[in-house]
Amino acid sequence: MHQLVWPQGQERCETQVTDHAAAYGLPAEGLRPDAALLPLAPGDVISGQIACRIGTDLYLGTAPGLVLLDTRLLAGWALGRAEPGTKPTASLEPLALPGRQEEPDALF
Repeated sequence: MHQLVWPQGQERCETQVTDHAAAYGLPAEGLRPDAALLPLAPGDVISGQIACRIGTDLYLGTAPGLVLLDTRLLAGWALGRAEPGTKPTASLEPLALPGRQEEPDALF
């Protein structure tokens, strides 16, 4: 096993994981989107209020509920402002809430 040599003035520290949900106004139990946006078709409309952005994902508060939007699906599409009250017409895929994880089966 090779030992990493740290430059002078730097040293390895223990990892300290911090939950920043409260600092960003996010629910303690995490974001639970009701649906995910499917690839767009001409004329599709997605409208809502941005609840959160994490990486390439936007979480939109919409009439049908919280929608997960992978912004990579928007590549090549013109974006514009929707009029207030515009109903989304883009296809959404309902997302099931993650169930309780059970213990995995024993391998042996």
